[in-house]
Amino acid sequence: MAPEISPRRLNPLSPISSAALALIRAWPVVLLSVARSTWEILILFIAALVIWRIAVWSRTYWSLDQAGLVMRSGIWRRQTQTVPPQRVQQIEIRRSLRHRLLGLAVVRVGLAGGGDDNQVELDALRSGEASELQRVLEHWRTLGTQIPDVWPAPTGFPMVLAPAPEPITTPNIDSGTSTGPAIFQVRTWHLIAAGLSSRTLWLAPIAAIGGALQLSGDLGRGEEARETLRDWVTSTGPVIAVPVIATAAVALAVGSHLVRNHRYRITRHRDEFILSRGLVETRSVTVPQARIQAVQMTSNWIRVMLGLAAMQIHTADLGPRSAGAVDVPIGSRKELISLGDRLLGVPAAAIICRRHPLAAIRREVFRRLLRLVPVAIMASLAIGGLVQTTEAHLLIAAGIGALLAVASGILAATRRATGWDDAAIVTRSGFFTRTQWTVPIGHLQSVATMQNPFQRRLGLISLRLDVAGTRSGVMIRDLGTAETDHLLALLCPDSTQIHSRRCAEFL
Repeated sequence: MAPEISPRRLNPLSPISSAALALIRAWPVVLLSVARSTWEILILFIAALVIWRIAVWSRTYWSLDQAGLVMRSGIWRRQTQTVPPQRVQQIEIRRSLRHRLLGLAVVRVGLAGGGDDNQVELDALRSGEASELQRVLEHWRTLGTQIPDVWPAPTGFPMVLAPAPEPITTPNIDSGTSTGPAIFQVRTWHLIAAGLSSRTLWLAPIAAIGGALQLSGDLGRGEEARETLRDWVTSTGPVIAVPVIATAAVALAVGSHLVRNHRYRITRHRDEFILSRGLVETRSVTVPQARIQAVQMTSNWIRVMLGLAAMQIHTADLGPRSAGAVDVPIGSRKELISLGDRLLGVPAAAIICRRHPLAAIRREVFRRLLRLVPVAIMASLAIGGLVQTTEAHLLIAAGIGALLAVASGILAATRRATGWDDAAIVTRSGFFTRTQWTVPIGHLQSVATMQNPFQRRLGLISLRLDVAGTRSGVMIRDLGTAETDHLLALLCPDSTQIHSRRCAEFL
């Protein structure tokens, strides 16, 4: 007879936690009541909110039985969701600030199929209870339909005991870390470098330039407007405003990385990787190695000079929101390459990538000319609202756009390289923002070849590697014909038409 846990409710403090979150989201109502001193309406609103959350809590049950994890909820419309063991893909524990203050945690069970509709969320359980549930679900998944005896039987809820399994190591969500040695962890100075090189920081100067252009347009072109602008520039306004804006931008960029990725570490237990991080909201995610399909490393020019990069671990059937939880925020490029090999289980670091043919430079320059020259002309016309635009100005703008296209095209094409062996494919691209994909051949779903008339003249072919967990696959642009034939012969050995537009699905 299989063990089971009778239906039980979430933690009694769960309604308070969910009501507090709903009250924060309803801040316009609270602000309006405080501004008008209508305390009666505010009290009634809070009372109704708490009563509703208690009613929802009283009609929400979860249990474990032979069918799997069962979640029953709903007041007007009853809903029952059953999670068989074979559908469990990921177990994640989150503890936001409101949960930590109450000693609670949220357990999210990701299911095959991905997306928000394919997950079960228990909000909220006692921290120890959530940790034990994570243990039983993780071990349950490894044993198939057999539920191991690692769950303490609650008082008043009968449970048939099964043979006790061997002890297993699980995340300690109270401390925000995982037991056991870490195979990778992020250093504090790396997080500071991530904040200083993030997009958040560079939005401040762009916003400042936009504000300056808007101010200049509002003032107009008259002598009085120029005098007003001159007086402001020569005053102490810029001396105070610039440092304040710069300090706020740096604090926001660095602080967000330090808070979100505090004590980021990855540990391994058997064939699963446990990722934990967070200061205000702690997260612990378990990712089976079998679900990891590819890894992607990216780094901008600042991180390239520092030898740093970020990594995204693409997993199957976890959905976009869950996939974002398995990002590695930053780390040494060498360490991340070694980590990628351990995650994928392939020795991809030894693969030598070779540059694409010289014809790829010509095509990349031509593609950028088609984009940057019109953009430069449009920018010149837009600036014409401030300064009178002449034909000479348009020609100068087109020339600047052409120079940028040629320079950036050459730099980008010379950095493009691809290599492979019997186990994996590694492809690199980009100059200012460099990207490297590592895809195990055994995880490919299909391969498509694309070739336009311009590529046919240059003897180039583009490939798209369809991989589970990626939105549009992995693109390898402008690979030589001979290299493409070699790669397709490896991927599709039974294909009789290697030069076809699309390689049939081979897995």
